Amino acid sequence: FKDEWCLTDLRSVGKGNGIGEIKIVPSESYIDCAMYWYAKSFEIGGNPGNDQLVDLRGLDALEDAGNLRIDDNLRLESLRGLEQLREVRGTLDVDNNISLRSLDGLANLDTVLSIEIRNNDILEDLEGAAGWRPPVDQLTGTLSLRNNPQVLSLAPLSWVREVDFLEIENM
Repeated sequence: FKDEWCLTDLRSVGKGNGIGEIKIVPSESYIDCAMYWYAKSFEIGGNPGNDQLVDLRGLDALEDAGNLRIDDNLRLESLRGLEQLREVRGTLDVDNNISLRSLDGLANLDTVLSIEIRNNDILEDLEGAAGWRPPVDQLTGTLSLRNNPQVLSLAPLSWVREVDFLEIENM
């Protein structure tokens, strides 16, 4: 079953309709990364992290996602490849990417409902988030910023007026 979801190159992913959730998660059996739709998602326990993926080129055609989760990519330095992404109708989750310095690849995102940015040790700023907007004047879910110790300013999130749940810890 796992082999049908195994990708060796993100460039094989074409423009989709964004229905469901795209997860980018590493595992020992997926040397670059595994992408799968929410309806068929699964977790692999004890995951040591992806040590090959440095950017997200190959997802260049992605414009819309239900949820987008980018987790546990040890060498991911850039979100380059997501420049065409305009809408995340659910949660944007960027977690435990220890080489990630910025969110710049997401600078064109203009609609997001919930944001979780956690455990990115050298993430320097949130400038890539300056243009993000919820489709209404509130985030209907979570704004969670936790354990990003190099981030010194939340100013790029000055557009946030209301959230259902706000968490800011170790920033």
